[in-house]
Amino acid sequence: MPWTPLDSGYLLRTSRTTPFPWWMRLPATCCKPSLSNSLPWRSGCSCARARRRRRETMVRWRRALRMAWLWGVLLAWILASSAARADVVSQVAYARGLVAFHQAQWNEAIAAFDEALGADPQDARARYYRGLARARVGDTAGAVEDIEAALRLQPDLPHAWLDLGIAYLSAGRLADARTALERAVERGHERHVAEFFLGLVLYRLGERDRAATLLQQAQADPEVRLPAAYYTGLVAVQQGAPERARSLLEGVAREVPNTEIGVAAARYLSGGEVSEPQVRQWRLHGRVGFEYDTNVTLGPSSVTIATPRDITEQSDGRIVVTAGAQYRFLENSPFSLSASYDFSQSVHFDLTAFDLQGHRLALSVAGRRDPWSYGLSGGYNFFALNYQTFFHEGLATPWLTYHWSDTAATQAFVAFRGRDFLRRPYDPGRDARNYAPGVRQYLSLGATDRLLALGYQYEIEDTVSSGPQGRTFAYRGHVLDTELHWRIAERWLVNAGYAYRRYDYENVESGFGLRKRKDDGHQFALGVAYPLSDHVAWTFGYIGHRHDSNVSLFEYDRHIVSTALELVY
Repeated sequence: MPWTPLDSGYLLRTSRTTPFPWWMRLPATCCKPSLSNSLPWRSGCSCARARRRRRETMVRWRRALRMAWLWGVLLAWILASSAARADVVSQVAYARGLVAFHQAQWNEAIAAFDEALGADPQDARARYYRGLARARVGDTAGAVEDIEAALRLQPDLPHAWLDLGIAYLSAGRLADARTALERAVERGHERHVAEFFLGLVLYRLGERDRAATLLQQAQADPEVRLPAAYYTGLVAVQQGAPERARSLLEGVAREVPNTEIGVAAARYLSGGEVSEPQVRQWRLHGRVGFEYDTNVTLGPSSVTIATPRDITEQSDGRIVVTAGAQYRFLENSPFSLSASYDFSQSVHFDLTAFDLQGHRLALSVAGRRDPWSYGLSGGYNFFALNYQTFFHEGLATPWLTYHWSDTAATQAFVAFRGRDFLRRPYDPGRDARNYAPGVRQYLSLGATDRLLALGYQYEIEDTVSSGPQGRTFAYRGHVLDTELHWRIAERWLVNAGYAYRRYDYENVESGFGLRKRKDDGHQFALGVAYPLSDHVAWTFGYIGHRHDSNVSLFEYDRHIVSTALELVY
């Protein structure tokens, strides 16, 4: 009978006292005569020979493991030594760069920081100080590059946001300077210095009220007290407060008569012009983009869907081009006056009958007497559908705002609109006057680029035509909306909004089962903007509509996705 493991006690002899588990033991009677021992390569088997082979195998394994351990220790020691040496080289070069920096030896400092970064490219401090040294030698672009990189490595690096904002300001990148300096104010490092430079940026951007507040706060720091007082005086000039401006500028001219700001203040007091250049009076902008619309509808978004023919239930893509200009007529007075013109054209790929061209003229006047601000906005719009006249309208919106603080304001307004359609079948049934009183609350969430708005308005659509067709489109409506503007990751500006609309149509002469129509609309919007340069930005947008009605013909969904390049100058 052939030998089997069970015959030899291969499994039966293993126990917890066995020095090796069963799968490492030889059969207890490995030399038991059997048919297998008669084979040439199995003959001569002995327990001693098996034990010797086992010992030799284990010795070889132990040697291999010992060598692997020794090589691992050696490799770790080599790596640690290299890292330690690189760290030592980096620290020595960094220290040498600091000495040169504080001795105003800018080129020597840059060379030392170059050496430190060559040994350790992740050294945020060396990169930051190299940026400061580059700024001292006039390399503004290099300074911006280094300080940005340092903040990516160490976002909480003290004072770096302030210095980055100043570098942006030197480069003329006012929007980026504003963002960086707002971060510096939030972090509190040299807070009043950061407030001064942020106030200077906002002054040059034309936001005089906010600039005046920051510059006033900055005067608490002796380091920037006089420059802040000088620019506060300039803001007062533009706000139409000459007496306050004179008092501030007299103080500057008296305390530092031989400095640049002292000479400029004295020139103003003697009847000359203020040396700071005024904010540019004009602005140009344009946009070229692509939109995909899942349900092309008639007219601009301000036109309420009122008839089934307005809804195509067809998707299409389109190219959209816009261009416009704004001009400020009045700046240095208690009132501001500006006018603007905007042109737009959409070109559909397939549904060309829905190509829409728009021309918008607007005029705005505003004033302020703390804590109130007030104004009137008016405009005229003309639209052509498929390159033929469609409708025109006039608009006027008086408004009044109460500023509770720098971070909260409440606005009341009444929007008036008269719309006249110029082609059938919309004329005259869709001609109407619209009245919309409302209120809006604004909240700044810690920074000027973080804004939350909540609003409500009551809307009355009063049709001009007294016939059945006109009365069909008369309604009363309620609109609740909220908007959030937030800058994230330093350069991404995100806008999000939601609006709920309730429209109750007044009359039953609709022809839709002789019942009054009631519509509920939900609109979602998301916009993202990323600046590619000071004058060019990439944008992405999404708008979603969900429209419900007790008349099924007016139930629809619509989704619009867009991407574009915007140019502003």
